[in-house]
Amino acid sequence: MKHIKLIILTVTIPFLLNSCGAIVKGSASKKMTVENGAIPADFGKDDTVLICVLKGRNSRDNYMRKHIKKNYKGKYEFVLQSDVYSHKYDDRDKYRYLFDYNAGSMRSTSYSNLTGEIETRHLPTSSYYIMDRKSNEYYFSNISSGFFSKLIQAYSINMEKVRLSNQ
Repeated sequence: MKHIKLIILTVTIPFLLNSCGAIVKGSASKKMTVENGAIPADFGKDDTVLICVLKGRNSRDNYMRKHIKKNYKGKYEFVLQSDVYSHKYDDRDKYRYLFDYNAGSMRSTSYSNLTGEIETRHLPTSSYYIMDRKSNEYYFSNISSGFFSKLIQAYSINMEKVRLSNQ
């Protein structure tokens, strides 16, 4: 019986995670638009370099690199958060836009059959945004999720669509 439960778990959990990720990506794609205030209307109009902020967190940084390289064809640089305000990036005409995230958490409470107690967990979430460094305006995606890879993927695809439409 234990083997059957283990087999069911090993098949079901990855399926559910992929399904949830697809739902997050689809929802994010709809919300991360110019119309919803997540991307500046003139994004990509000028010959600017997008600053993609890295935080020194391997998984998040790796997904940032992966999805930007794959989906965004404009100019960009990956910059550690500690270096964003260095003199190299003082030219706000050249380095106008910054792509970053706010970290948060969501509380999940459930009953444990093993311990017979209610357990509370804090699950990490992310909410991505674009900052116009020239005007000091923020363009928030208004979606937060623990599937940060899917958020970066959807945002980078939509940024590229807007960039292309402004060429």
